[in-house]
Amino acid sequence: MHVLGLTGGIASGKSTISGMLRSLGALVIDADAIAREVVMPGTAGFSAVVNAFGPTVVDCAGSLDRHLLADIIFSDSAAKHRLEKIVHPLVHEAIVQRLQEAKAASNVPLVVLDIPLLFESGIALPLCDRTAVVWVPEKIQLARLMKRDNLTCDAALARIKSQLPLDQKRKMADICIDNSGLLQDTANQVQKVWRTLTGSIGDGR
Repeated sequence: MHVLGLTGGIASGKSTISGMLRSLGALVIDADAIAREVVMPGTAGFSAVVNAFGPTVVDCAGSLDRHLLADIIFSDSAAKHRLEKIVHPLVHEAIVQRLQEAKAASNVPLVVLDIPLLFESGIALPLCDRTAVVWVPEKIQLARLMKRDNLTCDAALARIKSQLPLDQKRKMADICIDNSGLLQDTANQVQKVWRTLTGSIGDGR
């Protein structure tokens, strides 16, 4: 079983690529989804975030106001670090547990660790056999993010600049998937990655 660490940048299309790999037969462990789980109401993570940022980050339904938290951390690097210090260890613990379960199953050809901050945090890198980055030019990333989240140029740039540049991640990764062209071009690259890592044409074959 191979473990592929998949990363990218905001609005680079990483979720699209992880979905393609899932359709081919990979088990995808989604760090973003886990990050939401570990701070759900009633969890230790939820209490820790509220203690760190105050009750104003709780919405009227009793959950964390993710939009408010995003506004806070993208404008304050110290706040971003404070949140990451709470969430990252909890996410890592859950990833390790799910990876162990996948290895015990012994019928999974490829596990994809879908982790936006794979290189920034570095905590999950030892779990990966190979790493891949989903890359697009910054101007495309910016345009997609502005359209997707209805953001101004300045707000979108602030979110992009809070992460390592995709050009830098491209140099750090073993594999680069260029998602700036047609969707079929991206799919062809993903198929090649799948064949390289599993020796299979997909869907368990």
